[in-house]
Amino acid sequence: MPEQRRNFALLDAMILTAATAVGLALMRSSGRTFPVIGYQGLLRYVALGFEAIWISWYFLVAWGPSLLILRLLPPRQRLKKVLPEPGIVACSAATLAVTLQATYFLTLAGTIGVAAASSRGFLAQPNSMIDECGTRVVFSILGAWLALILVGQWCPVRNWMDRLGRIVGIAWIAGYLFVRGGMILFAVYK
Repeated sequence: MPEQRRNFALLDAMILTAATAVGLALMRSSGRTFPVIGYQGLLRYVALGFEAIWISWYFLVAWGPSLLILRLLPPRQRLKKVLPEPGIVACSAATLAVTLQATYFLTLAGTIGVAAASSRGFLAQPNSMIDECGTRVVFSILGAWLALILVGQWCPVRNWMDRLGRIVGIAWIAGYLFVRGGMILFAVYK
């Protein structure tokens, strides 16, 4: 069966725009601010980079499931051919990790409350669900990609959906590496 290609269509733009709106809503509800005023020199730029990455994570959280939905819309190949695409695997792993973290957060919020969970050490900050799931998402993407490579199923497809999915996965990983490197800079230069 020859590959059926889906060009970028109006429905795709509408779904990605809706995902961007969800990312904006998540960002606004978190109450994040830009606390870069107290830093000087290099640390000011690192703090600004932290904020840019944390803000981008809100959009990545929303774009992962939307790309899964877009990839499963017709016309498409059989699921056997679609599921091992690296972009789909990255979005699936990220969506699963975020869903598990959100379930944990909502369970704590519903049973003992966010303030009590934060004071008892279950949560680092009251508004930290997205911030805390970054590590889990990155390692789930890396693990899924490593599994694809080890079983010989790494087969990138030349279409915009798989490429965008790989970009989402790489953005999670690059953001995580920047945050970890920035934490080392903060520890050294403070």
